[in-house]
Amino acid sequence: MAQMRFQMNEDIQEKFQQQIEILEKYKWEKGGLMIHPPKSQEELANESVVLHHTVVCYLGKISDGKTAILFIRKVTEPDKPFYTLELNPKTLAVVQCRTDHNASYEKQPEIMGFVETWLKEVVHNDKREKTT
Repeated sequence: MAQMRFQMNEDIQEKFQQQIEILEKYKWEKGGLMIHPPKSQEELANESVVLHHTVVCYLGKISDGKTAILFIRKVTEPDKPFYTLELNPKTLAVVQCRTDHNASYEKQPEIMGFVETWLKEVVHNDKREKTT
């Protein structure tokens, strides 16, 4: 049973890393903020603990490519959780963007502006390049 769990976790780890590699193209920095995918499952778990939300529960969905999770950080504090963004990989739309205790980014114009600009300049620009 333990060996089976380990194998299952190993499979999830491999799939997770493959998805993270795909998301690397969305890394970006502007105006003192940066966005990037998690580097590891441990970093995803830490995000949940520090920001008091449940993003770690998305591990299976990330590994299966059903959702994409990216971290928004202050450039001056690149390792300190700030905001967590969920992106629909099919529609390339923001599903949610949350900070401490699941508070939304909607009341933070600086974060909303950063995300909107990132979507336009990086995410949707990437989509146009693929279709031409």
